[in-house]
Amino acid sequence: MSAGPGRGWFCPKCLQRFPGKLDKCPADGWPPVEDLAGTQVAGRYGLEKLIGVGGMGSSVWRAKQTAMGRTVAIKLLPPTGTTPGQRFAREAHIASNLNHPHIVVVHDYGETEDGKLFLVMENLEGTTLQHEIKRTPILPVDRVLRIADQTLRALEHAHLKYVVHRDLKPGNLFLVNGHEGDFVKVLDFGLAKYVEDASGEGEGGVPHDMDVTGQRPVVCGTPNYMSPEQLLTGKVDARTDLYALGVVMYRLLTGRLPYVSDSSYELYRQIIQNPVPAFDVLAGNSSTVQVPDALQDVVRRSLGKRPEDRYASAKEMRVALREVRYGLGVLSGDHEDVILLDSRPSPQPATPVSVAGPGSVASVRSLSVPRSAVATRPKAATTGRWIALAAVGVVVGGVGVFFATRPPPTPAVTPAPSAPAPVPERAPVAAAAVAPA
Repeated sequence: MSAGPGRGWFCPKCLQRFPGKLDKCPADGWPPVEDLAGTQVAGRYGLEKLIGVGGMGSSVWRAKQTAMGRTVAIKLLPPTGTTPGQRFAREAHIASNLNHPHIVVVHDYGETEDGKLFLVMENLEGTTLQHEIKRTPILPVDRVLRIADQTLRALEHAHLKYVVHRDLKPGNLFLVNGHEGDFVKVLDFGLAKYVEDASGEGEGGVPHDMDVTGQRPVVCGTPNYMSPEQLLTGKVDARTDLYALGVVMYRLLTGRLPYVSDSSYELYRQIIQNPVPAFDVLAGNSSTVQVPDALQDVVRRSLGKRPEDRYASAKEMRVALREVRYGLGVLSGDHEDVILLDSRPSPQPATPVSVAGPGSVASVRSLSVPRSAVATRPKAATTGRWIALAAVGVVVGGVGVFFATRPPPTPAVTPAPSAPAPVPERAPVAAAAVAPA
């Protein structure tokens, strides 16, 4: 890693500069970051600006790939012990094997001459969901459904490759600029773990943590978003991520986390034992949040205490949310929504539902969607229907012309009635012949 201007260290929060390394900033307690702007990584990436900090002393920089002139994001981990280095390497390996529109793209990975590990990712313009809910604590229902649907698509892809994220939270969901509506990218597979399929049937089974390394499972994650089994045993499977997403959705819909405590012990006890709190909590300014019952049911099921109480897969939960969206008249317009419309009766007008908290400009007067907002049926099917109708019209028209133009029928001549033929007398029947045996 070639040397840059060498401007010392600075606090990423208050930007105060220091000539040497400090454990924390005296003003706000944040750990200072080495100023690496202007340095070269692996001789092909020029660091430009710090854009974020992470765990294990890592930092994320906007950089330029010199040969291609492409802007990228580089995550740097300073020289450290074996365990953090292995975790960083695992993130690179796992993320580079995931290829999905809603998962951040990893381009490169390596180690610098001075022992720093680096991970090169696509550069994203936008904000994390964590920053978004600081500005807008409660999101409209239709927006929550859209964010959840895209996140579940990413999880479905990862789970099919036997990868469990283990640290899903608003800070790891990025909302990308430049798209119509929210476009989610799942970040930070640093805590992700490969799991094995207990059924041996790939997609047909639920991936389970089989502890194949022989090491004792380690409790990893952000406590407020961790499932009961994470806290109790450290063992995870795909349904662990669904629990975390349920916590995220509860947070977006109500403006608060389902379980909160200053005491770690009390927080863990609530997560393991307490039922899901009511959704009609006060969300500031004495205004009651209203969440549709069907959506509450989906979130409650995802927050089941036991993995078997939750949805079996990300796909199953996504289908359940699509049913909710259909019931509310909030459709994405994708192909699966078209299929759903074809297989359901027309929805009846529903009572408007308040889906935003106080101070929010978003309040969906839902439920009736303009015809232009609903995805159209496939063109081929529409064309076939019109051809069939035209054929029926031709047949009916031809029959009408035939009956209208044919000559009147000739009156039939009725013959004179003839005398009936004499009926011979029948011989009497013996009663014994019809008597029962």
